[in-house]
Amino acid sequence: MENEEKGILVEPVITAETKRDDGGRHEWLFLAVRFLYYILGSIGFAGGILWTFRVPMNRWLFFVSIFVICAAFTALYTFGKMKITVIAGIGFLLLYSLVFHEKISEGLQCIYNLYIEQINSYYNVHAPLAGAADLSPEGQLISVIPVLVFFLGLLGAGMIYYLDARLTAFIMAIPLALALAVGMFPVLPSAVLMIAALIGTFFLQYTRHHDSLHQDYIMVQLGNGMLDKLRAQTAIIAAAALLVAGCTSLFALGPAVNSVYESQEKLRDDIRSGEFLDDMRTFWKKLMRGEWDWLPFDIIRSSGVNGGKLSNVKEVRDYGELHLYLDISDELNAPFYIRGYVGTNYTGKGWRGQSSAQMEQAAAAGKTAADLTGQYYSLLEKMQQERSAPVYGRLRYVITNINANPEYSYLPYGSNIGNFPPSEAYDTYTADITDENIFDLYYLNTQKLSNLEAIERAGAENHIDDAYRNFAKSAYMSLPVEGLDRFYAEYRGKSFDSVADTVKFVRESLAEHAEYTMIPGSTPKDSDYVEYFLYENHEGYCTHFATAGVLLFRMYGIPAR
Repeated sequence: MENEEKGILVEPVITAETKRDDGGRHEWLFLAVRFLYYILGSIGFAGGILWTFRVPMNRWLFFVSIFVICAAFTALYTFGKMKITVIAGIGFLLLYSLVFHEKISEGLQCIYNLYIEQINSYYNVHAPLAGAADLSPEGQLISVIPVLVFFLGLLGAGMIYYLDARLTAFIMAIPLALALAVGMFPVLPSAVLMIAALIGTFFLQYTRHHDSLHQDYIMVQLGNGMLDKLRAQTAIIAAAALLVAGCTSLFALGPAVNSVYESQEKLRDDIRSGEFLDDMRTFWKKLMRGEWDWLPFDIIRSSGVNGGKLSNVKEVRDYGELHLYLDISDELNAPFYIRGYVGTNYTGKGWRGQSSAQMEQAAAAGKTAADLTGQYYSLLEKMQQERSAPVYGRLRYVITNINANPEYSYLPYGSNIGNFPPSEAYDTYTADITDENIFDLYYLNTQKLSNLEAIERAGAENHIDDAYRNFAKSAYMSLPVEGLDRFYAEYRGKSFDSVADTVKFVRESLAEHAEYTMIPGSTPKDSDYVEYFLYENHEGYCTHFATAGVLLFRMYGIPAR
């Protein structure tokens, strides 16, 4: 009796499953979404080859041709069968080739020449070129139509007929493979379109597969029409979101599109030297260890430090972009150092601003950053008058902030900062007010030991009162108690007769321990920044050397930041 009742209860489930109607209006919406992805993926695929290698092309005719080809294959795959589609495609190719065989041959030879020129340039070889004459953009498009029909037919099989994202990914890998073979990447617009179409195809394939796995349960609960409607609406929302995201990214990254071709040479050099593969190995190792410090969000591309963070900064990346533009009235006769972030207290993982006690002591000193700059000017003027050291006069310079982090102003020490208020007492880095700032500077070559000795003699006089001297010794002499065991063991106990001698020792010591590089990798989570830099990694960029140098100066009684 129970079996009979159970059988009666199961029967409606089976009946509900077999009465699905995939020809309804919601299935047409689902097809429309796939067609949208098909169009985007086709433009990205063809553009990835034509735009990357700068094949001359009438872009309006190109887009119209893509749409017509995609619409034709969509209709064939939807209303016909695979055999009919293959026969129709082969027939079109044969007929088209008979009519335009000369243009097809010349156009393909032109594209071949463009690619061989890339190979010759990249690998420094001399592969022969075809003897084809250049075609007009319209003639070039006519010549590539058969190639587009062939590959877009395969793409349509993956996206319209089989709804198989694997086949789609395989086809879309062709532009990437061709570009990487000569040290390039597909240009940004085509890459964005292909990625959006591929993600959408994966999503649609998953929703259909997920529906087939749980069909009985879902259909009994929702019914046939409701299930189709839910699936179609979800797919359309996802398609719209991806389309909006893709278009938005194109507009947002528009300025970078123009610089893509310029950065290709840098990429080629990296691939040729092996640095590209090294970067990929480092990225993979960090990804497998669950380390996320390879993300670029903590990197200020002009200084290498963001808010004092050290360990999370893997490297200085400039992405082929210009960040700061410097215009100086006179010729430079010595190094010109620009600062962006000034830290007071070293933590082993980064630099922090002044503590509350240090801020109170700074306020009690009664000096402003502008006062200190004025005293610096007075000091240099006195040295100039006494001719105890060469001063290169007052320079007028303009710093234009283009892509650098706007949280900081990048200007040299000793600059006339005018009405710029310091964001911390005596740490005169400031939030950027305008994109272009004009400053004055007394310029002095501080790499010459004779200049340093002159500064030391002049600074020994009472140009700065005792209140500020006490503050500087308190704020800019602090050293961490723990975490620098090897550093302290090597450097403690030494003494020097002058600032110049100390500078010489610090410079030589750092040069013995490490070499300069812009890609030193990240400091391990449990390691001290300076210890890892000096005794394990032995390489770093400006922030590594500056941090170690500041600690050494403080150890030898010289306030530094």
